[in-house]
Amino acid sequence: MGERVRAAIYCRLSKVGGRSVERQEEDGHKLAAERGWEVVSVFKEHGSASPHARKARKQWTALVQAVEAGEFDAVILWAEDRSSRDVLAAGELVKAAQSVGMTRLALPSLNYDLTDPEDVAKFYAP
Repeated sequence: MGERVRAAIYCRLSKVGGRSVERQEEDGHKLAAERGWEVVSVFKEHGSASPHARKARKQWTALVQAVEAGEFDAVILWAEDRSSRDVLAAGELVKAAQSVGMTRLALPSLNYDLTDPEDVAKFYAP
């Protein structure tokens, strides 16, 4: 039996376009199941990821804090822009993950290894 991988799913929908948070969550659960990962938390919110957004992203902050606390071995996103459209905010997640040795950041279309500088750079600028 393989190692237990605790995964979090982050779902976000701005007012315009994109896949519903429910569909993002379904896709995240499917991706976790394909990899044999256990989903231990789901973070859902509606709001802009723009650096100019006025509304705080409470679930994003909660996710980053949970990653910093070492609660997960992986984070699943539907797409890079579901996390942030601001490289500094995206960097929060990467920095938190790296600080606790979390290396997995997964999307339905791509996996990022946060120990690989090229993967980190690709995550910042999809």
